[in-house]
Amino acid sequence: MNKKLNNSIVLDNVGLFLIGLFSLGYLLFSRRFAELHMQFPFLNFPIFVGEILLFLCLILLFAKWRIKHQKFNIWYYLFFSYLGFVLIKAFWGHFKWGHLAFRHAALFYYSLFAIFGYVFYRRGFFSKRKNLFLVLLLIFIFKFISFYDYCLLTCFILAFILIKTYPCKIPRYLLFSLLLIITPYKLFFHTSRTFLVSNIASGIYIIIALFFILKIRKRYKLILSVLLMLFMAAGILKVADKSGVKSITNFRHLIDLYNGHSKYIAERSESFKMEELKEVKLYNPEIKPIEQIQSRIKELQLEMKEVQVKIEEIQLVREAPQKIEKA
Repeated sequence: MNKKLNNSIVLDNVGLFLIGLFSLGYLLFSRRFAELHMQFPFLNFPIFVGEILLFLCLILLFAKWRIKHQKFNIWYYLFFSYLGFVLIKAFWGHFKWGHLAFRHAALFYYSLFAIFGYVFYRRGFFSKRKNLFLVLLLIFIFKFISFYDYCLLTCFILAFILIKTYPCKIPRYLLFSLLLIITPYKLFFHTSRTFLVSNIASGIYIIIALFFILKIRKRYKLILSVLLMLFMAAGILKVADKSGVKSITNFRHLIDLYNGHSKYIAERSESFKMEELKEVKLYNPEIKPIEQIQSRIKELQLEMKEVQVKIEEIQLVREAPQKIEKA
């Protein structure tokens, strides 16, 4: 029994270490790390580091279940159902629409890392020394290393939790103070529209969660909630891009834009023909920004020509009854 338990702990530790190591790679090197891949001769698309880690975590998970003789309940069957659904949709999209279907499917299968983190988590893995090292590492990155803003909120929450669990009071207060001073708060709001929406939604969730989690008097909870809401409002109004905020709050425009794209896809889906590609290049660093702009201008010019043709067709339809009456 002890041997099985020890083996299970080893698997958990390996899983947590790999997830943490790869996450650090994404944080420090971003796109350069994300684009690392393996190209197998029998596949016509690359396997990236994210997929490699996903495969390793699946192996560790099934090995752990085998060691523990895991009994499955409804939650496990839901997990298998979700996994099967994603795989079927990804392969169906690959055969029908092409290789980029796997890139789109990543939005769904990368969420499995949340399950891996939950299953592999062991409180004993995060010792006092490891916690201190991780917190100081995150603070060092905040202060001295340039990183992508989409990582900030996640890293801030992680650092906050690690500090909260640190056993010694005085070092804990010092670390909290250092984190609050060093954190580049502007990056929460001075970011793309996608991550701005994500940070706002996450902020609202955190405020609601803290109200129920914190064991303090109700009036202090209300004061803290109001202060956090004011902080978010100030960031949106003073730091965030005004045009970006306006575009994501204009719901009528978003609905029209979605309907327009859906109509465009529906009209062309029946005549869609997949091109034969000798080599799939999901990332092309050779394309310069000016070339991307020129390519986009050409696309817009073609779209304008299509719109002009439709306008002319509509005008001809409207003028037809008048010509018949004159005749």
